[in-house]
Amino acid sequence: MNNHTKIVIVGAGPVGATLSLLLSKHKIAHVIIDKSDFPRDKICGDGFTPEVARVLREISEELYLEFINAPWVQPSNGSYLHITDSLKITFDYSKYIHNFSPYYVAKRIDFDNFLVKKLSSEYATVLLKHELVHLERKNDKVYLKVNNLNNNESFDLTCDLIIGADGVRSIVRKFLHPKGLKNDKDHYAGAVRCYFKNVEKKFDFDPLELYSVPNFNSAYFWIFHLPNNECNVGIGGVSSDLAKNKLNIRSYLFQFIEESPELKKRFQNATALESPVGWGIPFNSNAVDYVGDNYMLIGDSGSMAEPLTGKGIGVSMFVALQAIPVIQKALIQNDFSEKTLIEFEQVVEKKFRKEWIFLYKIQRLVKYFFLFKLLFYPFKNKFVNRIMSKKYIKKVNAFIDKPHLVHR
Repeated sequence: MNNHTKIVIVGAGPVGATLSLLLSKHKIAHVIIDKSDFPRDKICGDGFTPEVARVLREISEELYLEFINAPWVQPSNGSYLHITDSLKITFDYSKYIHNFSPYYVAKRIDFDNFLVKKLSSEYATVLLKHELVHLERKNDKVYLKVNNLNNNESFDLTCDLIIGADGVRSIVRKFLHPKGLKNDKDHYAGAVRCYFKNVEKKFDFDPLELYSVPNFNSAYFWIFHLPNNECNVGIGGVSSDLAKNKLNIRSYLFQFIEESPELKKRFQNATALESPVGWGIPFNSNAVDYVGDNYMLIGDSGSMAEPLTGKGIGVSMFVALQAIPVIQKALIQNDFSEKTLIEFEQVVEKKFRKEWIFLYKIQRLVKYFFLFKLLFYPFKNKFVNRIMSKKYIKKVNAFIDKPHLVHR
């Protein structure tokens, strides 16, 4: 391998792998580095929103079809919101869909490995079990020191553009972003996941189930159904609120189940397949500066999870799609300065900022729980629920089938 390459992607999770697949589609050579080997577990809620299907179709129709028909993928055709015992809302989209589902659920150990196995051998130099241990920018280039974990030998590499897709503790962000790894707890969430088997089903269309947590209104509990009668069960909330209320969500996960008569009954024959494991979620409610001279940040490294819901995979994969035209322009002009790369940030802000601010305001409204509940009362009406469900599915279908954004 040459010691200089135009582009290096750090992180081979869904965002990094998506970038790699899109670059390869456009015949752009690059290096992708990850310190792990695959398959490997990744703590997550495992829920996949419509953006995932859209981006997979953007890469190739075959990839999309292979994903939705994989035995490790569970289609989810609705959502269930348990806000209080007297306010429960069910969105059953199964009556209105054909040949697709709005949501899918799959373990990250399977999904991430699925994408990594598709990486191009022609355009992508894939360095798994390689850890980026240091980097610095000088003379309009990024200088990297990489440790090969297979033999514990190090080597140097330079690039014109480094893309951080390496998560919350991003080394690219640490060394190149002005704020480093500093996070604002008002724009950050803590969450835990626990896999269960044999949780009693409440519905036959496998909705994403969300439950508000009494007395801790910014937190919610979830049940996402997986194949083989398994579930991803978890609880999470805004870090500042969790700290203020001294809520230990690892232990509270089981307490929440025990204190709910409905959930206690559904879990009475269930088996926890692991101890709860936790992770952090950086919200995009105040995220700025995704680019600088010779670098981009995408996914958790750029704080791109949505406030309120915490969804990040679909959003980040769709954001990665927006990066491709900017990368192409930088390559053509041989200019990887912030002045050129800022176009990526501008596109992201234009497409998403209003929605992100709105979701953040709703998230903060949860503090005033009475007002928060008022937002959902109209959906108890069957007519309103039906109209909004049809409208949503029509929108999702148009989004997934929309003409491709990236030039072929």
